[in-house]
Amino acid sequence: MKFLIFVIFLNSYVNCEFDLPENWQDAKDPINRDRYREFLARKFPAYYDFGDEDYEDEGKKEISRHITGGNIAVLGQFDYHVLLYMNDNQGTYLCGASLVKYNWVITAAHCTIDMKSFSLYFGIINRSSSAQWKEEISDFSYIKMHPYYDDDTLQNDISLMFLKRATEELLTFPNVALVALPTFENIGANLTNRDGTVCGFGRTSDSSNLSSNILRYIVRPIISYKECSKIFQISSSIICLNTQGGKSTCQGDSGGGLTTDIEDGNPVLVGIVSFGAILGCQLGYPTGFTAVLSYLDWIEMVFNNTDHLYTTSTFAMTVTSDENKIEITTSIANINKFKIIILFSLIFILKM
Repeated sequence: MKFLIFVIFLNSYVNCEFDLPENWQDAKDPINRDRYREFLARKFPAYYDFGDEDYEDEGKKEISRHITGGNIAVLGQFDYHVLLYMNDNQGTYLCGASLVKYNWVITAAHCTIDMKSFSLYFGIINRSSSAQWKEEISDFSYIKMHPYYDDDTLQNDISLMFLKRATEELLTFPNVALVALPTFENIGANLTNRDGTVCGFGRTSDSSNLSSNILRYIVRPIISYKECSKIFQISSSIICLNTQGGKSTCQGDSGGGLTTDIEDGNPVLVGIVSFGAILGCQLGYPTGFTAVLSYLDWIEMVFNNTDHLYTTSTFAMTVTSDENKIEITTSIANINKFKIIILFSLIFILKM
């Protein structure tokens, strides 16, 4: 009987889900921090005329980063998408990220700079439900922000985050999977006019004050550097998406992934949500993404030079009852305080 109780509790221990914080609706996009507003106003010269009455200036709006005019995602559609909450001394912020290895996610540098702690949620498309996996990061040594990230210009707006607790078992969880990074052979590929797909939990309109409870996505064509540079002052490490018709990323989507088909029909991560027009999300101005193809050397270097991040301790115990002897060995990196309490409670039950 005791052994049966142990098995039931152990199953709960292995398969426990992770709820989101109660104040998740209050989270803001870090692009709205005061430090970026002057830059965004400067980066966006509001002289460009689209020649279409649908995109007339409707008055100054806060810079936004969310999915507007998008479709509702279904389970399994964007398994690589990670919901990211961050905290600093001023509040809680919301971003997206993409799972590119079982223990690495990629996001925007402006989602990580000067933050104190991070909570990452995997396998979730509805923020009212539980996630399949949660990772907490409070040690900034696990955040690899691009060394030449410029907080004044958002140049090199890319960060990698190491998941210390994750093992390859993470990829067996429901609705959790990797997205492919481009290869060095893809460098130089012409992405113009290819359909780009991006998802996020951000706001669904310029008039909304709340981020979306449901994961949404848009599919829009990637535009050329020449076309985007008419509107934004950008470098060649930025790619842009056509958002005419009001389908755009906006507040709450920073750091999320832009994917497209490069050669074999499978989605490849080609961009990271970085910035948009200060006039608003629904006016048809392009949205800017960090071009992943421009950073393959740096990404590979980070992956190959992080042995010090893998240091873990071993947690082992033996549970003995009159009828059964069970040995458990795991890594401290894969166990949290709640699970430790469960395990030692089981020891007490079996000793009774």
